[in-house]
Amino acid sequence: MGARRAIFQANAPAGGVAISNLCVVRGYQPNAKDLDPADPFQFQGGRITPTLAGSIRPVAGAMLSVFFVVYPDAKIAEKPQVTLEYIKDGQVVGQGVLELPPADAQGRIPHVMSSPAEGMPAGSYEIRAIVKQGNTQAEERAFLTVESL
Repeated sequence: MGARRAIFQANAPAGGVAISNLCVVRGYQPNAKDLDPADPFQFQGGRITPTLAGSIRPVAGAMLSVFFVVYPDAKIAEKPQVTLEYIKDGQVVGQGVLELPPADAQGRIPHVMSSPAEGMPAGSYEIRAIVKQGNTQAEERAFLTVESL
């Protein structure tokens, strides 16, 4: 058994773009009934189920999906842009820039990023999302272990 200590800090919004915590996805229920507009785990008419496991097996067909919500600043004309990084042993081993759709009626942009987990080398990974809008920036991190087969 192991444990990881994490600090959670909730600061008052300072203006500019913001991002939610990153959530590794366990499952997705499309066309979910009775969706609550205030539920942050909704995406394209479905419901996200986060995982509590913190690890993934890199077997055939396995996908690594990460859910987050971007909160753009309506006072900034530029669209927000997200850069997602996979970091292993202190080195960036994968990186990509994500195109985001327009904000929903609540002014937020829920997004799921998925990539194949098959063939990922075993070890501890940090997933870092950096969102920029105009001259403002926010970032979040999640941690994940890829199990050895």
